[in-house]
Amino acid sequence: MEDFKMFDVDQHLCDLNICNWETVLPTHLQHKAPKNITYEGVERLSIEDKLFPKPAGKGCGSPLGSKAGGNVSIDKRVQWMSQVGIDSAVLTPGNLGMAIHAIEDNELKHAVCERYRNWQVDQAEEAGEHCTAGILIDPFSLPDPSLLKNSKVSCLYMRPTNRASMHLWEKEMLPIYQLASEYNLPLLFHSGTGYYQNSPVSDQYENYFYSHLFSHTTEIQMALAELVGHGIISNYPDLKVVFVEAGVSWVPSFVSRLQHHVQRLGRIVPGGKQNVYELLEKQCLFSVFNEDADGLGTLLAQNPWLKTILGSDYPHWDTMNVKNILKDVDGEMKKDVAYRNAEKLFERIKIEI
Repeated sequence: MEDFKMFDVDQHLCDLNICNWETVLPTHLQHKAPKNITYEGVERLSIEDKLFPKPAGKGCGSPLGSKAGGNVSIDKRVQWMSQVGIDSAVLTPGNLGMAIHAIEDNELKHAVCERYRNWQVDQAEEAGEHCTAGILIDPFSLPDPSLLKNSKVSCLYMRPTNRASMHLWEKEMLPIYQLASEYNLPLLFHSGTGYYQNSPVSDQYENYFYSHLFSHTTEIQMALAELVGHGIISNYPDLKVVFVEAGVSWVPSFVSRLQHHVQRLGRIVPGGKQNVYELLEKQCLFSVFNEDADGLGTLLAQNPWLKTILGSDYPHWDTMNVKNILKDVDGEMKKDVAYRNAEKLFERIKIEI
């Protein structure tokens, strides 16, 4: 065991048991409300006329259905954290929370979002002093300011791509960046698979092996390019952004390409010429994942602008091997990844060393 604890930016809540909302929403919305059903022998979430994760077709989701997200209790979660050395964690949305962006009826979306956000905070409170909530935010459902002030809310969570195929520079998105900046809440971008989001590469495949392989990294690359290309990060200097569950090994190469495009094509770049490396160093974190373990220390030493953080993805099937991820990272750099980078960006987290 290390002589210090770790911060985990991505632990998914398990919402399998709270998804039957037909009787808790306004009467005129109940026929479209979230509910658990069995489809072809597999339990899935139903909202409006869609099943989550998407059972078949291009961009399909896990064949395990709703159970792909796990179903662990708060007590088991806290026990696991203690076993692997995680002292503080952000509780991010589960199956229902990850599906909300795809709700097409905005009245239904807002009703579900409000109820879900309150449940997230309740879960963080039940988990104790070392857990906070990364609450849902959507351009058509902004959280109430009173909730944004809650000490149990440490960040905001949204999809990098969405059902409506809206880009991150569109006017409907701007209030999100304003709120994140005003309340000093980092904005987490988290991809997914099989949630009807616009995922241009993943959507070419009808096999979960491929749709999951491509969805996370390519969607985060799209988000990074749009936030830089349209000057969102530079225009909101108080905005803090965290890119989650896409790994970091690809980041230096992609950012080099992005910087080259910004410099050479500046006349057609909406955000103008920028020092991308400087922006990312000051305002962004990238969460490491399983594929980064070998040689992570060398990668970070060669790219001091790249600030990283831990994100376990617990309790999903590809949960990160927390004890292995920092095996090639030494000394002060290991502490940076484990908790110090997080402390600099997250105002409302508590890490006991």
